[in-house]
Amino acid sequence: MGPVGLAVGGLAAYGIYKGLKGADPSKIRAMMLNNPMIKEQLRRAGSLEGHGDEMMDYGREMMDIDSARNRRMKESMTTQSMDMAAQTERLGQQRAALTGTGTSSMLSQSMQQANRQAMGDASKNWGNWVTGQSKEAGGMFSQAQGFFGQQNSLLGNVSNIYGDANSAQATQYSQNAAFRQQMVAGLVQKPMEMIGQAGGKAAAAMIASDKRVKKNITRVGRLDNGIPVYTFEYKGSNKLNMGVMAQDVEKVKPESVATINGIKHVDYSSVSEPLYA
Repeated sequence: MGPVGLAVGGLAAYGIYKGLKGADPSKIRAMMLNNPMIKEQLRRAGSLEGHGDEMMDYGREMMDIDSARNRRMKESMTTQSMDMAAQTERLGQQRAALTGTGTSSMLSQSMQQANRQAMGDASKNWGNWVTGQSKEAGGMFSQAQGFFGQQNSLLGNVSNIYGDANSAQATQYSQNAAFRQQMVAGLVQKPMEMIGQAGGKAAAAMIASDKRVKKNITRVGRLDNGIPVYTFEYKGSNKLNMGVMAQDVEKVKPESVATINGIKHVDYSSVSEPLYA
């Protein structure tokens, strides 16, 4: 093969290499993340967080003795106890009046005793209330912990999906690079056969690319202009080649195809030209 043939062969090989298209890693990642389950799990995680925060607020309010809720309850218990003491005192006075027993001093002592009893009852009731609130707050905190645990599990699932998507993207980048490296190695080791001149085109630029003269054809990629790229062997030879089919080129760039002795040939320099214009 002469210098012109080698130059054009290298040009065509470079054009095919630049035009090879593997799967788009970014599209793979986007496809994996376009998953309704992600949105649903994020929605549920947000709802669980809201429930957990609500339980935590309730629990903190129950544990806070000075919270508005507890102050109201304490005032209510004190008022209720004093009302009961006053009622008891009125009943005592009515009984003393009916029976004619009891002096003012005795009535005063009775009133003081009733007040002390009422305050003692109020204090006891308040203590019981605080104890009950503490236990109930513990239950609220346990529920909050459960909600947050479920939320963490859902977010873990989402994180795994993102991790898988990122991993798939990186893997595809690596596979594309390895694929191009392999194809270039094939092009360097197995240069395409250059043949004679036809129709005013440079002899070295024309390559027999008719599908009818090839065998073991496997599609391996495409050029930037959409023309498919294949590996193949010429009939009568076991040497592996890579290139295009004249029948495909005719659909996109018919001016790059010429028929010589009934066989379609392709001008590879014009086919690959748009790749580095």
